[in-house]
Amino acid sequence: MSNNINIEVELSTIRENMFNDRLLDCILLAYEQEMESAGCSAIMEDYLEGKTALEPFMSPELLVQALKIKELCRENMKYAMEFAFLQGSHAFFRQLFSQEAMERPFHQLVVNSIMTMPGMTEHQPYYSRRQEVNRLWDSLAAQLPQDCRENLTAVECYWDEQLYGVLRHSFYLGFLQAMESVQAPGNSGSSGSCSEILSRVEYELDMTPRY
Repeated sequence: MSNNINIEVELSTIRENMFNDRLLDCILLAYEQEMESAGCSAIMEDYLEGKTALEPFMSPELLVQALKIKELCRENMKYAMEFAFLQGSHAFFRQLFSQEAMERPFHQLVVNSIMTMPGMTEHQPYYSRRQEVNRLWDSLAAQLPQDCRENLTAVECYWDEQLYGVLRHSFYLGFLQAMESVQAPGNSGSSGSCSEILSRVEYELDMTPRY
C-alpha cells in the first residue's frame, strides 16, 4: 500500500472543504448583523425596496440576467473570501516578524490588489466575472424604464457592499487564525505583541468584536 500523498490534491481538498458556500453564508450573516448593530441598515433597506420596485418590470429574459448576476457575484465572493483569508494570515506574520510593519495591511494587501485597477486584472477569472457582471448590469439598465435606474443602482450597490464585507471579515478571520496558531499551547508567541498587532488591524477594519 502506497503512503505517498499528492500534496496538491490534498491542499485543493482542504480549500474546497473550507472556503465553501457554508462559510460564505456565515460571513454574509456576520456582515449583515454588523451593519444592523451599527445602525447601517440603509443599504439593505434600499436593496429590498429597489428589488421590490423592479419586480413588475422583470420579464423572464431579465430574470435570467438577474440570476446570472447573482451566480457570478457569489462565485466572486467565494474567490474573495479565500484570497482575503490568506492575505489576513500573511498580514499577521508579516506584522509580527517584519522590521517594517505595514500601516494599513488590509488596504495594501487586499483593496489595492483585488478592488482597484490595475491589481484586479491579476485575478483571473475573478476579473472576467466582474466584467461580465458589469455588462449584465448595463444590459438591465438599458432594458428597464428610465425611472427604474435608481432602484437598479440600489441593488447593484448592495452586491458591491456585500463583496467588501466579505473581504473585511475574511481578512479578519485569516488574521485571527494565524494569531491563534502562534498563541497555541507549546508555542512561544508573545501575547503582548499579538494584542498590539490585533488592535491596529481591528482599528483599520473598524472591527473590534472578535469571533
